[in-house]
Amino acid sequence: MLFQNSPQCFNSAKAEEPCVRTPVVNIFESDNEVLVEAEMPGVAKDSILVEIEQDELRLRGRTAETQTGKEYTTLYSERRPCEYRRVFLIGPDIAQDKINAKYENGTLCVRLEKSQKALPKKIKVE
Repeated sequence: MLFQNSPQCFNSAKAEEPCVRTPVVNIFESDNEVLVEAEMPGVAKDSILVEIEQDELRLRGRTAETQTGKEYTTLYSERRPCEYRRVFLIGPDIAQDKINAKYENGTLCVRLEKSQKALPKKIKVE
């Protein structure tokens, strides 16, 4: 046999078990917006879902099943479809109608613009 599974070297996760991961994130803030960067490697752009519901920002994405040609037989597989999920609470300072998202090189960037009432204001002293 060309390849033999060694139990002490490989994770024994069962293919039937759902694969759900929490994407790691960086969150940045400026005077005008909040930027959320979430890593979702292997996810196709059309399988990403960004939703706002009430005070929650929901991020979801799913990797596809590995496809090989018909001439191959799978000897062993640890990679399987996996879903990324993350939920954030957002406050009233975010303008929910001014949120945009971009996905590039495995990273989802969500820009949450602050509402006008949340922006810093300078008060003229007379």
